[in-house]
Amino acid sequence: MKKTLVALAVTAFAASASAVTVYEAEGSKIDFYGSARVIVENQTTKENGVKKADEDNGDTKLRNQGTRFGVKVKHALSDDGFYALGEVQVRFKNNQNSGFGDAYAHKAYVGLGQKEFGQVTFGKQSVIADDVGLANDYEYGLLRDYVPTSSTSAIRYDYQGIEGLTLSANYNFAQSEENDGKALDEKIKNGYGFGAVYEVNNWIFQGAFGRTHFKSNSADKIRANAFDAAIGYNLSDVALVGVDGGYEVKKTGLVKDRQYYVGPMVKVDLTDKSSVYANYRYGSAKDNSNKKTKSHGFLAGTDYKFHKNVVAFVEGKYVTTRDHNVDGTRSGKTTEKAIGVGLRVNW
Repeated sequence: MKKTLVALAVTAFAASASAVTVYEAEGSKIDFYGSARVIVENQTTKENGVKKADEDNGDTKLRNQGTRFGVKVKHALSDDGFYALGEVQVRFKNNQNSGFGDAYAHKAYVGLGQKEFGQVTFGKQSVIADDVGLANDYEYGLLRDYVPTSSTSAIRYDYQGIEGLTLSANYNFAQSEENDGKALDEKIKNGYGFGAVYEVNNWIFQGAFGRTHFKSNSADKIRANAFDAAIGYNLSDVALVGVDGGYEVKKTGLVKDRQYYVGPMVKVDLTDKSSVYANYRYGSAKDNSNKKTKSHGFLAGTDYKFHKNVVAFVEGKYVTTRDHNVDGTRSGKTTEKAIGVGLRVNW
């Protein structure tokens, strides 16, 4: 949830916009891009006022923050606009026991396209829900991804034949691990999603719907229907204000669990090199027995560009989550605090 051009003017250059073209001839183009990222941070989590017993809870540490590099390839197939494309992106995951982190393929896909008919891609890739969400952040994002934002094996279709509009749909195949190889808490049987992003006259409209079927060890089917959306307005290319939100219903047999969130945001460009931003999120979840969980989250940060490809930032968050019994009485509280100083060098 992070790709609106207006919302992320400061960080957009971290992707292929700053790529180095290593080959371009006879209708073929190969771009190499990357981003080296580190952060110094301190995070603390408390449950009912007691610090969790995690090994590094409350310790200040320097770590990798998703350093990555990748290659994009595009070949013109004919004079009438047909083309083939592909991308491989490698990232380093944050393994505590292996220094900077083990490398893994975050993206690996191929596809075919034509401007008038759209583009279809196959493989390990992000999907349309990843383009939904205006709240700006570098590390401690508050938004909930109710609709899956990526898949290790998906078919994705995009149509961009109308200026400012992207229409997209995807089908996700079975998945048992996250992109970095970590086992999923619930294995995915299959799923699909569709959505749109539209930018016109300084307005931004985004929305995505998804349905996911999970594998079950019983006769009860497990499936989730979810919707994420955002609306924003760009004030004279200096400030962006908007609201993000999402809703999910998850069914296990006849049992339903519901959750939603809403989050206003603002981002202000102080100069052409620096900006400040802030987000708030209110979330609520209710299970089949009417037990509720409510959360409030605050995030603020600032960044500075030393160079078009070098950005530093300071960011922090404070989140409280309270559990409630059926009668409304409180049964538990979790508090999360974090602050970090990061640096990214991109190419």
